[in-house]
Amino acid sequence: MTMNLVRTTDPECVVFGGGVMQSDYFWNLFQSYLQSNTIRFVSKGIVRTTVSSKEVGLIGAAFIGQSALIEKSAIH
Repeated sequence: MTMNLVRTTDPECVVFGGGVMQSDYFWNLFQSYLQSNTIRFVSKGIVRTTVSSKEVGLIGAAFIGQSALIEKSAIH
C-alpha cells in the first residue's frame, strides 16, 4: 500500500509512526520490503517519527481541527 501511495501522490517525504514503528525490528523489516526503485523518487526520504505513540492521535486531531478552522475562515 505504501508503494501505491508513493506512486500516485509523489510525496517529498513519507513519515511513519506509532507503537509498532518504534521497534527497531519492525522498522528494519518494513524498510527491507520497500521497493528501492520507487522510494528513490521520495526526495526527502522515509523517516520514522519520534513522537510518542501516546501523543500521535492527539497531534493528528489537533491538525485536522486547525485545518478545518483555516478552511472555514478562508470561505467566509
